[in-house]
This record gives sequence, structure tokens and C-alpha cells, in this order.
Amino acid sequence: MLDKKVSKLAIGTAQFGLDYGINNTFGKVNHEEIGKILDLAYSKNIRTIDTARIYGDAEAVIGQYDLSKWNIISKFNLINKTSSIEKELDISLEKLKLKNIYAYIGHSAEFFIENPIHWKKLIELRELNKIERIGFSIYKTEQLDKLLDQGCIPDLVQFQYNIFDKRFESYFQYLKSINCEIHTRSSFLQGLFFKTTLPDYFNPIKNEIKEIQQMFPLNSERAAYLLSFCLENPFIDKVIIGVQSENELQQNLEALNRFSISKKSTISIADLHMELLLPYNWPKN
Repeated sequence: MLDKKVSKLAIGTAQFGLDYGINNTFGKVNHEEIGKILDLAYSKNIRTIDTARIYGDAEAVIGQYDLSKWNIISKFNLINKTSSIEKELDISLEKLKLKNIYAYIGHSAEFFIENPIHWKKLIELRELNKIERIGFSIYKTEQLDKLLDQGCIPDLVQFQYNIFDKRFESYFQYLKSINCEIHTRSSFLQGLFFKTTLPDYFNPIKNEIKEIQQMFPLNSERAAYLLSFCLENPFIDKVIIGVQSENELQQNLEALNRFSISKKSTISIADLHMELLLPYNWPKN
């Protein structure tokens, strides 16, 4: 069971190209450590890497390794109006040193909501076998409703899902019925579950975070619990995890191996606090 659970993990690369995460005290991961992380992940039957053009130089960094045996997912954010999805994909492929990738998705669902014509271009690129699956990253359920109504039927969606944020659960069954892969991120809320001192911004949900910390005082057990919550959901295909070192990944895998859910949280976050859970709303300092 553990091997099946671990193989559902995907390596997130935001920390490979950016100083990323609310609990990140190490900055960008250095190149040598990235190689160790990827080697360990591959040895444990993890085969998916999630990256993006906006993750600093993450694509170029991982492109220094042999990615031919990996399923690579990249995301585009078409801010430059003189560019195009095709040009952005070609740039990513060049950085990754690949001729095609597993999936290419819009970093912002709003892009397709406001420019549905670009969805056709993504379909064309799929038909050219440059990408196998197309889709989008979403933050809110209303975005998914709009995209589906517009006929943007994804092969793959990515959204935040964790012990606090279960907004998309009602869509799981439908998404699987249309053969759409479900990839989730933010199992740890970018490390928020591990912060000992919380900024005042999080006061409305501070008690709930503290309760999780008290349930699992050891960071390793807490990480295993938060990951298991997502990995054991049969509708979820991949759970994206960002790590800063080979040792951190090893510790997470060992914790998963030892962990069995004997106590479950019944914590529920009020709908009115949901905006607090979205990292793009968090104060910069």
C-alpha cells in the first residue's frame, strides 16, 4: 500500500527556482541538492515533476538532468501580449531539453475564462503530440464552473486541497467521469501548518492550526498525516509536494511508512475564512 501511496506523489519545483514558501528559511534549493532529491524520488517510484515558467529558473535547472523518464507538467502564464501559448511551450521545452511533455496547463484559470479562444490553441498543441494532457490550475470552484460551461473540458486540473480546504470535493466524481486527472497542491499550506509563530493575519484560523499541531506534536507525524489525508483519497491522482532537501524528502517518506491514521481531525474552517487559505492573499511580509 505504501508504494502505491508514494507513487502518487509529484515533486513540486517552486523552491528550485524561487525563495518560496511561508515557512522557507533556506531560500532556493541548490543544484546539487536538486539532483539528490530527484534521484531519491525516482528510486521510490515517483515519476511526476510539476514546474512552471514563473518558478524563476526552475525549468532550466531541472533541464540539466535527464527528464526523459519523467512525466513533466509545466504551466504558462501569458502576460506578454506579444507572446503565444505555442511560443511559451517552445521556450519551456527548450529549457527542459525535451521534445514534448506530459501536460501543459494554464497557471491562471482566469486566462481561459477571459480568452476562451486560446483553449483551441492548447487542443491543437495536444493534437501535434507536443503535450499529452491539457488543463488549468484553479483557485476557486466558480472558476471551474465557468470553464466547464465554456466547453473547456480539461484532461488535468490542479487545485489546492488539504485538511482545511475541501472546496473541490463535490467535483471529484464528475472530473473522474470525464477522464480528468486530479492533482492537488498545498497539503502543508506552504508550511503554514508547521509555523510556531503565526502572523496576526491568520488569527481567525489560529486555533484550528494550533489544534492540528497539538494533535501531532512531531513535525514528521504531522507531515505524514497531512499528506496521507490527500494520498488516501481515491479520486486524487497526484499530490504535489515541495521539498528543500533530500533529507526532508526522505523524512517525509519514512514518516509515511510508519504512519497510520489512528486519530482523525474533525476540524472545519468556516466558509467566511476560506479566503485566508489562499496563498496569493497572504501578506508579503
